[in-house]
Amino acid sequence: MEELTTGVMQHGQENLKAIEKDRLLMLARNPASVFIFWQFCSNKAGAFRQGVYGTEIRVRLFYSEDKTPAGDAAFSWDAFKAYLKPPLEGKAYFAALYAAKPGGDYEKLLESNSITMPVSSPLSAGSTYASAEFMKKALP
Repeated sequence: MEELTTGVMQHGQENLKAIEKDRLLMLARNPASVFIFWQFCSNKAGAFRQGVYGTEIRVRLFYSEDKTPAGDAAFSWDAFKAYLKPPLEGKAYFAALYAAKPGGDYEKLLESNSITMPVSSPLSAGSTYASAEFMKKALP
C-alpha cells in the first residue's frame, strides 16, 4: 500500500466533554488531498490511555466501488486529524481507522463516510483552490 501523508501531522487538543460516540469523518480538501478527523468517546479514549490499545492507529483508505485498499498511514491516537493524499483524482473513497492490540493485531474501530474526489482543471494547476463554482465563473 502507498503512504498517504501530505504534510506535517498536527496534533489536536483532547476535548472529550459530552462526546457520546466515536466518529471518523472525511472531507475532500482539493483534488489531491483529504482531511480526516476522528473523535473518541471518553470510554474509548480511556482504553487507549490504559493500554488496551497501542498509541498508534492506522488510517486506511479504500476505493468505495469495490472496497479494495487505496493506501495506509500511521498516526498517534490523539492526533485527532490528518491530511492524506489519495492515489487518484475523481475516485470515491472511504476511510477506516484501526487500533493496535497487544500482540500486534489491529482492530477496526471506525469507518468514515464516502466521498468522491474532485478532478483538477487546467485553471487550478497553479492554485490549491479547486471550487467548481469558482471555475464556472472563471471560464467564459
